[in-house]
Amino acid sequence: MADKLTFLHLSDIHFDAEKQDRLEMNRDLRDQLQRDIKNELKPKLGAFNGVLVTGDIAYSGEACEYERAQKWLDGLCAMIGCDESQVWVVPGNHDVERNKVKNSKPLSDIHKILREKKISELDNEIIATLRDETYKSILFNPIANYIKFASKYECNITPEKPFWESSGMKLNEMKLNDGSDLCFWGMTSTIVSDAMDDVNTAKLVLGRPQVLIPTEDPSKTYVTLCHHPLDWLHDHDNIVPYLNSRARVALFGHKHKEWIVLQEVEGNKTLFIVAGAVHPERDCKWQPRYNVISFEIEGKEANRSLKVYVYSRVWGGKSPSFQTDWSKDGKEYREYTIPLEVWYPPQAQNCLAKEAVKMEDQSCLMKTVRGDSSKPSQTTGSREFTYKFLSLPFHEIVSIGAKLELFQDEDAGVSESDLVGRFCERAQTQGKLQELITKVISTYDKKKGDK
Repeated sequence: MADKLTFLHLSDIHFDAEKQDRLEMNRDLRDQLQRDIKNELKPKLGAFNGVLVTGDIAYSGEACEYERAQKWLDGLCAMIGCDESQVWVVPGNHDVERNKVKNSKPLSDIHKILREKKISELDNEIIATLRDETYKSILFNPIANYIKFASKYECNITPEKPFWESSGMKLNEMKLNDGSDLCFWGMTSTIVSDAMDDVNTAKLVLGRPQVLIPTEDPSKTYVTLCHHPLDWLHDHDNIVPYLNSRARVALFGHKHKEWIVLQEVEGNKTLFIVAGAVHPERDCKWQPRYNVISFEIEGKEANRSLKVYVYSRVWGGKSPSFQTDWSKDGKEYREYTIPLEVWYPPQAQNCLAKEAVKMEDQSCLMKTVRGDSSKPSQTTGSREFTYKFLSLPFHEIVSIGAKLELFQDEDAGVSESDLVGRFCERAQTQGKLQELITKVISTYDKKKGDK
């Protein structure tokens, strides 16, 4: 398993769904999930590479829910052996503050318009809405707390770009065992999510601009994340051909039942996985679930395939605990083979040259942080730096910027994520980037050590 990339796939965690008597039960369930990973899966699979969360991190989109979620995810990452920044998220309907939609007539109106638009006209209407100065200033207000949370993991979304791509994070791609990149692509299915959501009468919209996954580089294999499965989308027929032709694995949440199918269309295979819910409704069908997914490349050059291993875990049994939901021939995982495009790895010398150029071009994304001269240097990547900077209280962010003379009058009122971006750009221009990174890391580590 050493050559595999392995991730937890969680969905519908619903932090702060626990009111009164449910509080201890839900906390116990999360404790048991961690226990299952630690005792059953980690000994077999080794350290994990990260956590993929397909929406509904919170229950009602409130800031305190994301604070609790971040603390839990921090502990989870420490337990599975990955950095706390190695989390990828997309929003779900429970990440929406629905009262903000209910109390805004412009938002309610545009939701209704988009939901009722003809499929042939929907993409243009979505684009026009996202570009409209009035609408784009309020469109993502209902998920403002989610966006602040997601920005720490470089999963930022905006009306101008309602999706994110890990391949755009440059040095943060995950390397598969043949040297190619496993890239994540996150989509927002909650643009019109509100109290009216219904799989039959009030479907959601995505828009084809969100699935324009690049195809020019065969060294990149894409895994998409989206909360709502395809049957919940008004523009389902527009989206499917793009996922089938451009993504090799598509991950979803929302449905509280697991669903896995390998679909082939015109020679392209895509594995569709609905995770099930960590915290489903507590009814007669209550059955918490989560998955572990491993990826590796089999073969090479013209005969490459992506091997996907899915470990399905479900709550139940005579002794209440998580256990395997699938076993055959002594294996507790399902195995899928997905053909990939031809790709010839560059020669070692060319590869080194390419990495040298990449390191030079992306100096903002990775720097060596020098601490005590008696200790080895520490390398900090973009995701780790962003996570630590945005995890600091707002006054600490401003204080660091002020001390390094990076804060300007025009910065008043901007969001934390925008402020961090401005500080990084100015630090790069002024030759203070090393100093900024050192200050952020030391401040974060000190605050964490004090807790």
